[in-house]
Amino acid sequence: MVASDGIALTGAGLGRGPAPAGGGSLAPAVGTAVLVMLIIQAGLVLKGNAPVLDGVLIDPDGYMRLARVEHLWRAGAWFEPVFPRISPPEGLAMHWTRPFDVLLLAGALGLSPLLGFKAGLYWWSVALGPLLQLASLVALVWAAAPLLRRAWLCLLPFFFIAQPGIFGGFALARPDHHGVQTLLFILLLGWTLRLLEAPGQPRAAMRAGLLSALALWVSVESGLIVALTVAALGLSWLAGERRALGDLLRHALTVCLALVAVLLIERGPGAVSETEVDRISLAHLTAFVLNLAFWLSMALLQERGLLESGAPRRAAAPPGWAPARPRPCSGSCSRPCSPTPWRTVTRSTWPSTWPTSRSSSPSSPCRARRGPRLP
Repeated sequence: MVASDGIALTGAGLGRGPAPAGGGSLAPAVGTAVLVMLIIQAGLVLKGNAPVLDGVLIDPDGYMRLARVEHLWRAGAWFEPVFPRISPPEGLAMHWTRPFDVLLLAGALGLSPLLGFKAGLYWWSVALGPLLQLASLVALVWAAAPLLRRAWLCLLPFFFIAQPGIFGGFALARPDHHGVQTLLFILLLGWTLRLLEAPGQPRAAMRAGLLSALALWVSVESGLIVALTVAALGLSWLAGERRALGDLLRHALTVCLALVAVLLIERGPGAVSETEVDRISLAHLTAFVLNLAFWLSMALLQERGLLESGAPRRAAAPPGWAPARPRPCSGSCSRPCSPTPWRTVTRSTWPSTWPTSRSSSPSSPCRARRGPRLP
């Protein structure tokens, strides 16, 4: 895998060309972080916090998860959210969805020829957290490659495993859907950063849309994460990146189409009639249809020339904003000069060429104009 700045993670390429001279492999840093992760996980067992050898889980929700998966396997009631063993005879309608159930069930069925279904389900639930943590750790290094240099990328895995709040979601003997949410969030973050770095990538926008829909299917708690993705791309468009609008349209359309499929898979005949807010439903699809309609209207206005880079044409500038036309500096010369666009200040040059009130602008020999004094 090759990061955007030419740093190789593994021997396989990512389609961005070979790593330039001077780039190094991140495999030793990632491998060391994985070793530290395994030591911490083993410490949970040795200290008695995760007594897996006694057949014990460390979280009450874990038992509920395993009972729910066993009931799904026995009864096959895929579209029935009510769990009959809680508050019988009515049962309790759960807000959990099926993706994590399927993940647990797949591992249990894979181990059942060797251990039996119940034992296979238990041991798979014990190992699932660390496996998700390993996948998230590798995904985080890939996701942050456009943003961080090699030295920080080497430290990032250690920062990730050192967070107790994050580590708890991946602990041994704790089957929890938040580990899947974290992995999906990291992958979505990676594709969002790549869209911000190089807008106008249809496949990247659609992949981000699919990940957004999958994250919402796992839990509607991911709605905030998806909203931040839309906001980041929207700010890129407002800042003047016209191609970001196409990415927003592809992302919104992909989310809507994927959510239609998700509702049919998750709810079946009840996909249209049920509008719960704590489990993926028609209410969430409606919100993202409105999001798609908004960006379609922005695209139509931009196509007709009524919008330029996200701002209405001929709109008055807010108070305190500098005019867009060149103006003479207040320095020793009278030559008109224009401020350097923020896009020319790249990661490789910032902050050495960032214009300040006491330094010259890179695009002009004139001394920059001093701003108003603050009280």
